[in-house]
Amino acid sequence: MKQTFQISFKVYNVAGFMLRSGSMRCKSKPSEEVAKRELEVHLKQKTPEAHRVVFMTCVNETQQKEQAGVLSLARKVVGEQKTLPPPERTLKDLHRELFLGQG
Repeated sequence: MKQTFQISFKVYNVAGFMLRSGSMRCKSKPSEEVAKRELEVHLKQKTPEAHRVVFMTCVNETQQKEQAGVLSLARKVVGEQKTLPPPERTLKDLHRELFLGQG
């Protein structure tokens, strides 16, 4: 299954100075390792003096979206089972009492 990863990184040169830092989205990758490897190759091509790439975080956005979908579905099911009774007075009734003097 193809997945999308949000990876934050820092790029260092041979002397150990940080050249670049940031985060990038790697789309349509089969695994986290493949995404990191391809991002490292890309960063070393874009920054020729790069010697080492350190990955700070790697978030699987595809998995997060799937989990969010499952949670929202669960909330819908639980919400349908626990419905509250209708209020005794609606907003229209309150509006009539306060502003129109009817009630």
